[in-house]
Formats: sequence, structure tokens, C-alpha cells
Amino acid sequence: MKRIFFISLTLILSLSATANNLPVKSEQSLISKLTTLANNGDALSQQALGNVYLEGRLVERNPEEAIKWYMKSAEQNNPEAQAQAGFFYYMGYDGKRDYSKALYWLKRASENGSGQADVVLGSMYMVGEGVKQNEVLGIKYLQSASSRGVKEAADVLARLNNQTENGKSTVGIMDDKPLKILKREAEQGNDQAQYGLGSHYYNSHNYEEAFKWFELSAKQGNAYAQLQLGFMYGDSNGYSQMILNHIDRIKY
Repeated sequence: MKRIFFISLTLILSLSATANNLPVKSEQSLISKLTTLANNGDALSQQALGNVYLEGRLVERNPEEAIKWYMKSAEQNNPEAQAQAGFFYYMGYDGKRDYSKALYWLKRASENGSGQADVVLGSMYMVGEGVKQNEVLGIKYLQSASSRGVKEAADVLARLNNQTENGKSTVGIMDDKPLKILKREAEQGNDQAQYGLGSHYYNSHNYEEAFKWFELSAKQGNAYAQLQLGFMYGDSNGYSQMILNHIDRIKY
């Protein structure tokens, strides 16, 4: 699942919409089935259940339950769950940031092929957030993200290279915080960045700004943004259907 550039703003993953279109019994049945799969050790179900609790859809939002399930999945070497655990600690969704744990899980995810973890690590090292600033290492992670198909990382590397060729410091483009970087990308028309900025504002309960950026992203065909607009209009059926589709793929 591809997520936005500089996922440190997204959390990727944390839109706190609640379901309101399903009958209560259907919601309970859906979560019960997903929980059964997760308890039986299915790593993808554990990751999905972590998303459910972090996002507060179909259940009451519970960051502690979210990280519990992310960790169970991450410990099974699921790189996406490892990245999400890293994002969780980086963002401090439980009320406190833990850069040490964030770094550990993001590096584990990177080692297992997560380009999105590479992006966050690159950002952290370039700006010196939670780690000692190291531009060389930051660029290395951005290059890794680019090689793994994260187009936005390639775009930033191109601009860094352009600054270097023109005799300017590379620090200028990366010395501001990730939110400023993400906003700049969004304003330049990057649909993934627009989606990410919308996610940031949604998680901050600034729904007017969230809607604005989701709409801009959706108009460019971003499926995630289109889905989020549906949630904001009060349609949770799409999210429920995604979980049902996941359950249908599991043989048990």
C-alpha cells in the first residue's frame, strides 16, 4: 500500500472517522471476525486491526490497542506493520514520541524493503529530528526510497542535485520540518502530498483544511483521497467493505 511522501505527517494511517451506516450487529460481527483472524496469528489481519483501532472506525479509537496489534504483526516480520509501528512512535499517537523505538522499527522496515520507512528515515536524518543530523545518510535513505518506487523521493533528490550543481547548499530544501516540506509538495500539485496533508489536518481535527486537500488530491484521481472524501460525507461502507474483502481472502 503506497502512502504519502514524508509519511511522518500521516500518519498513514490515522483518520479518526467513525462508522455510522452499518447496523451495530454487522459492525460487531465484522470486528469479531477480524479479531479472530488476528488472534490466530494472521499478520495482515493484525496490521488491519491496528489500523482499525488507530483510525477509530467501527470501534472506539484506542492507540494502545493499535500499537499492540502493530507490534504483533511487526514481530512476524511484516514490513508494513514495522513501518506503521515506527510511524506510531515517531508521531507519538499514544501521547508521547519515542524516537528510539521509532528508529528501531523504521530501520527494521527499511531492511525488509519498505520504501515509506526509507522516506521517514531520510527526513529524520536530513533535518536531525530524533537523531544526529547526517545529510549523507539522509540522502542514502531517500535514494533507497526512490529505488523502491517512491516517486516523490526521486523528485526531492533531483532538486537536491540541482541545488548542488548550482553551488547552493542542499540544506535549504530540507532544513525545515517535514510538515513544511509536505505542504510545499502539496502546493506544487503532488496528489500523494495533498492526501498526506489532508490526513494530517484530519488527525488534528481541522476538518475544513482536511477536506480541501483531500478534494484536491481526489480530483487528480488519488483513490485514497476519494475514499476519505466518502468518509467525510458520512459513508463508511467503503471502509467496511475493504475489511470484508480482506476477511474473504483468508481461508480458515
